[in-house]
Order: sequence, then structure tokens, then C-alpha cells
Amino acid sequence: MTSNKYADSGSPAIKKAVEAVLVVALVVLINILAIPVNLRWDVTADRIYSFSEGTLNILKDIRRPVTLRLFYSSHVIQLPLHLKNYARRVIDMLYEYQKSGSGKISVEIYDPRPDSDVEEWAERFGIEGFNLPGGQRAYFGLTALAADQEETIAFLDPNRESQLEYDITRIISKIQSPEQKTIAILSALPVFGSPPTGFGAPPRLRQPWMFIKELRKLYNVVKIEPNAKELPANIDLLMLYHPKGLDQKLLKAIDRYAHKGGRILAFLDPVCLLDNPQTSMAASDPGWLLKSWGIKFDNKKIVADLDHPTNVRVSNTKSESNPLWITANAEAFNKDEPIMAQLEEMLLPVAGSFDLDKKSSLQSTVLIHSGKSSAKVEGFKYGFDAETLLKDIKLTNKTYILAVKINGLLPPAKISGAPDIRGQKPTTMVLVADADMLYDGYYVSQQDFMGYTITQAFNDNLNFLLNTCEMLTGSQDLIAIRSRGRFERPFTTVEELAKRARQKWLSREQELARAAEEANRKLQQLERQKDLAQQTIISEAQQEEIRRFQEEKQRITKELKIVRRNLRADIDNLGRVVKLINLLLMPFLVAFGGIGYSLYKTRKAQRKSR
Repeated sequence: MTSNKYADSGSPAIKKAVEAVLVVALVVLINILAIPVNLRWDVTADRIYSFSEGTLNILKDIRRPVTLRLFYSSHVIQLPLHLKNYARRVIDMLYEYQKSGSGKISVEIYDPRPDSDVEEWAERFGIEGFNLPGGQRAYFGLTALAADQEETIAFLDPNRESQLEYDITRIISKIQSPEQKTIAILSALPVFGSPPTGFGAPPRLRQPWMFIKELRKLYNVVKIEPNAKELPANIDLLMLYHPKGLDQKLLKAIDRYAHKGGRILAFLDPVCLLDNPQTSMAASDPGWLLKSWGIKFDNKKIVADLDHPTNVRVSNTKSESNPLWITANAEAFNKDEPIMAQLEEMLLPVAGSFDLDKKSSLQSTVLIHSGKSSAKVEGFKYGFDAETLLKDIKLTNKTYILAVKINGLLPPAKISGAPDIRGQKPTTMVLVADADMLYDGYYVSQQDFMGYTITQAFNDNLNFLLNTCEMLTGSQDLIAIRSRGRFERPFTTVEELAKRARQKWLSREQELARAAEEANRKLQQLERQKDLAQQTIISEAQQEEIRRFQEEKQRITKELKIVRRNLRADIDNLGRVVKLINLLLMPFLVAFGGIGYSLYKTRKAQRKSR
């Protein structure tokens, strides 16, 4: 009887011990079975750890295995902290490419130490080293290799963090299709250079324009004569640069090319300053193409943008801020588009605007727009001085589209004799409402020095062209990749606290400045009332004014200290709350789960014993 009693009393303890061992064994077994399973869930606001559909499509179609080699000087202690943090994020993303590449992408990471073979290797691939304040040299670049092809990002700039996916996918895509792309250019202007017009004509005027020279470094550039009737075969991009007087057969060929999925880059201008602007013939004329595609281009009116004027010299001694010459900056750019992401400033001299038919099924993405303080004026006013122009201008409180990207299936041309399109594919085109912007003098300065021509770009006009050509000659999937969100998520609550405090600080600072200005004004007024004999003597009124100003200054300075102290206190309190959540939330959840499980088991045992 005694032995049965002890056995009965001991069985629940043994049962619980066995259950605990089984639970541990089950957890271990699940972990072992889950090792080959890669389950991930990206819950970041901008899905920064998830590739876009375009990247996934490109990775899926990889034909030749790709090796991504990162050269990163991890041994250098003096590397800035923000660069170290960014390097970790780059490495994480590279391994994401490896995981998503279906075994066709491998990642190799090298640390180029001084005078090592790896350092020599990095420099051979074109990785640009940079010197740190302590004299050490560091590297942070990426090379993609496939068979005998290679593409390099010489320096992984943290400022291009939002473009990281685009940059890496671009070089992977490029080494899969190593053949040189072909760009065909049609223009009514002598962009390919002009024949000599007489003895002593400046050689520079006979040379191809700068953008033609730059494109020839990267692409096979083909010239289309203005009187041509057909397009060249097997072109990757058609560039229409201030087209005029196009033959109907050529218009139909362009329409057929676009409907077959061909890419187009067009620079159109209502008043081309380089083409006889005194006449109506200075307007670009794309024929019936744009209208038939549902795209509106006003070739009679120009945009005056008071938010982005340019300081234009009107004589040797005078300059004026002219709203017809638009200096577009970051606030006028769509920074979500890879084309525009790193551009800072562009000059559009006397530009027009685009609009998309509301019934159109095409998808449009604005690349550059005017400010809201804008208006459209008649083209003949291009030569008006700013004062005359502003007298009659009527602002519309709306922005105008200066450059736009268009995607989709084009509607069939409603023009008699237009080609019957079969096997239509979606097209992508970029339209810019200004052609003058690619003239050398509007984006680059050139000086002759000891027989050499020194060239220096002073805006991003050429960069815009090169970015656009690279995007349009890439795959449709590459075109679809947009900017990613930032990897570093801002602490918005802290930022809002700081913003409110700074606003309060700024208002008090402004109050102090006004008080100081008013006191100085009164002091000067009192000074003027004194005669010459009293100039070096401070009057009682002046002393009283100075005393009141000093008291006011002390009061506001004290208040500023309180604002700063409260700001720090708010942020510190918030930080303590976040730290407590980080430290206690997970243990609390585990403990809560354990308690709940224990209660569940206890109630289950009680039900069984009844």
C-alpha cells in the first residue's frame, strides 16, 4: 500500500519531466528540419529587403553565372561610421542576390590591404581607392563578372543608397548582354558637325556636339538624315532631337517602330534658340506622331517658371532673373526615378510642356516639372526682358510637365495610310520639352590651355541624357526598377520632438534679433539727437535702453536654455521608454506565453481528473 502511494504521488512529476524533455526534443527537431527552409518576411515600411519584380525577372533569366566581387577595406579602423554601416547593408543585399539567383550568382568579399595582391586586383578592375585623413587608402567598390565580361561600380556611394538595387541589377543585366547598343539620332540641327562654310571658319563649329562625342564612347551612334524615309535596322534607341519636316514614310516607320516596342527619346522645343528663333520654323514638328499616341505637346507656348528662374546676362553690365530660362533643381525633379535620383540642377532655356490625353491608357511618370508659380506664355515672348514679361503674366498655381516617361501600349494611329500594326508590344519613351539644353554652351565650359581643351560641366544636362540612354537601352525589367526606401528608418517621434523645439527656438531667436535691431535703431536715433560735444558721452536714455536690451537678452537666453533642456529631456525619456520596451517586451511575451501554457495545462489536467 505504501509503495503504491509513493508511485501515485510521483507519477505527475515524472509525467511533467517527460513532457518537458519531449517539448525540448520537438523544438530541436523542428529547428533541424527548418535549416534548409529559407522563410523570410520583410515588414519594413518601404520593403527595403524585398527585390522589385524587375530585378527578380532579370535574375530568373540569367544565362551565364555571375560573380559579384566586393572590394571593401574592412581592416581600416578609421573608416567613417556611416560608411561601415552602409557596407554592412550592401553585404546583406549582395547575399540577397545570391539567395535569389537560383545558384547562378555567387558573392565574394575581399579586403584590399596595402601592397597586397587583392589591392592590385581591385585597381585592375577599376575600383577607385580613396584617401582617409590619417593617410590610409581604402576601397569600397563592386565588380560583376560573367564569362569574359565585367562591369564595375568604382565606388559604392552612400548617397546612392536608394539606387543600390538599380545599380547592382544594371551591371548584372549588362554583362548578360555584352554587345554594344545602337542609338539612331535624327535631328534638324547640325549635331554631328557641319561642313566648312568658308575660309577661316572656327574648327569647333564644324565638330560634333559634345553629347554626340560622349554617346560615341558608350554606344554605336547612327545618324539618320532629315530627309530619310526609313529607320536603320536593329536599333536599340531612337533619339528625335528637334525633328522637323519629316517625310510621311519616315513618320510611319517611327510609328511602326514604337508599336513594336521600340524605345524613343525625344527632345522637342516650341522655340529652339539654335534654329532661327525669330521665325515660326524654330518649333519642333514631330508630325502626327504624338497626337496619334494621345500625347499633347504645345509647340506654340513656352513656360515661365518664377520658382526656378535663371540669372541671364542681357548686356556687358546688366543681368536679370529670367523665368523663361528654367534652372530646375531637386524640388523640380522626381527623385523616385533612377534617371533623376542623383541630379542636382539642369538648365532648360525657353522650354515647352507636355500633357497626356485623359482618355489615354498610357502610364506617365513626370520626371521634371515647373514650380507652382508658373504660367504659359506665347512663344514670341522668348526675347522679352523679365520686367516686361512679368507685367502681363498670369500665374495658374499649377505645375507644368517639362519631361515625362511614358510606358504602355500605344493606340493605333488614326491617320490615313498609317501602318497596320500586328504583334504590338509596350513601348517606353522619354519626352523632354526643350532641345537647347544639349547645346554645348548650355551645360559645359571649354577653354584652350597650351593646345589642350579643358572641359568642365556646370550642370547635369549631359548626365540626364546619359542616364536616360542607359535606362532606355536596358531591359524592360530594368526600366521598371524604381528607387528603394532608405535602409536607415528615421526615428520620426524623436524628429518631431526636435522639430517642434527647434521651431520654438527659431521663433525666440528671431525675437531676439528683432529686439536687438530695434534697440540699435533707437540708439542711433538718440545718437543723432546729440550735438558734437556730446558724441562720446552715453546719455541716461541710452543707458536705460542698453539696460533694457541686456535684460531682454538674458531673459531670452535663459528661455533658450530651457527649450534645449526640455528637448533633451523629451528625447531621453523617449529613449528610456524604447530601451525598456526592447529589454522587457520579449521576456514579457515569453513569460506571458509560459504562464498561459501552464494555465492551459493545469485546466486540462483538472478536467481529466473530474
